Amino acid sequence: MIKYLCLLISILFGITYQTCYAATLECPNARGSTNGGHSGQFGPFDYRDPANRIGPSSPLHVVEIYHFTTGVATLTKGESSSVTGDLSYTLRAFPNHHRALQSLADLGIQAKRINVGDLPYSIPCFFIRAKNYSPTDGMVDAVYAYYLANMNQKDLARIEADLAIKKADNNPRVYYDSGLAYYYIGDYKKAKECSEMAKKLGSTAVGLDTLLSKVNVK
Repeated sequence: MIKYLCLLISILFGITYQTCYAATLECPNARGSTNGGHSGQFGPFDYRDPANRIGPSSPLHVVEIYHFTTGVATLTKGESSSVTGDLSYTLRAFPNHHRALQSLADLGIQAKRINVGDLPYSIPCFFIRAKNYSPTDGMVDAVYAYYLANMNQKDLARIEADLAIKKADNNPRVYYDSGLAYYYIGDYKKAKECSEMAKKLGSTAVGLDTLLSKVNVK
């Protein structure tokens, strides 16, 4: 029913079918095994909480040793299962795991599909779960904006980038990733502003500036 409704809305109001459909996705809640987890699932844990990150026995350390290795992060080699299996496990344990979400975004961009391999949810669904789990985490919105911009979902990408900036809390990575999103939707002025703010806050990444050097920023 939603698919047909979105088709009608796209015709009447000129927005893309994908934009409408993504906005109506209902995804399993990340909190608890009865709300989108599974029996025996580790977590969920907040990626930003120092209590979950510090020490060799911390949840993050355990998950990254067995599931989010360099091979998984770069989408080249699974660790405990397939790349998608390890990504899925990582994002079940840490729904707002920033680096895993970036790898997931890159996976979707490469595949040019929202459903990839044996992932249990669509890629937008993983981001929606992360946003619902940690609504104040601007990095989730920033990475989602980057993904949407590269999937040519410009309207949604702008919304997510704007949200990310509101939650940035002086995090240079939020500004940097949001700047990438603005660049890919063609808003070079906002991209430049984000790049300058990211550098002011300590970012040393140069990729966004390299991209901006190729366009005329007014």
